[in-house]
Amino acid sequence: RAARGRLQWFPSVLPVTAPEAVESAAGGARVIFVDVRTAKEREVSTIPGALRPEDFVMQANQHVEDTNVSLIVVFGTAGVKRAGGWCIHMMNTAAFRGLDSELLRKKLRNLEGGLAAWLHAGMGLVDGTGAV
Repeated sequence: RAARGRLQWFPSVLPVTAPEAVESAAGGARVIFVDVRTAKEREVSTIPGALRPEDFVMQANQHVEDTNVSLIVVFGTAGVKRAGGWCIHMMNTAAFRGLDSELLRKKLRNLEGGLAAWLHAGMGLVDGTGAV
C-alpha cells in the first residue's frame, strides 16, 4: 500500500528498499540517510548515522556533489507523505539552494515503507543519542 500511495502522490520520487540501500553502502558507496520525522520520534529511534533534515540542508551542496555519495535516502515512519513531500520540496528548491538539481534527482530516494520496512528487513536502530 505504501508504494502505491507514494507513486500516486509523488511519482517523481524514486524509491529504494532497505536491503538495496544497505547493499549500496556495503559495496563501498556512501549512503546518507535523512530522518524527516519529528524530533520526539527521532529521540526514540532512528537509523544509525541518519541526519536531521536541517543538518542535511546546511551541507546539501557537499552531500549532493560528493562523488562518493551514491544515494541520499529520506525516510519517515511509513515512507509516504513526510519523506515523499520532503523529497519534492528539495527537488523544487534545488536551484534556489544552488544545488545541481539533476544530480540531486539521481541520488535522492524515498525509503520504501519507511522506518517500518527498515525494521521488517532486520536492520538495526539507535536512539537519539546513538545508543543501540
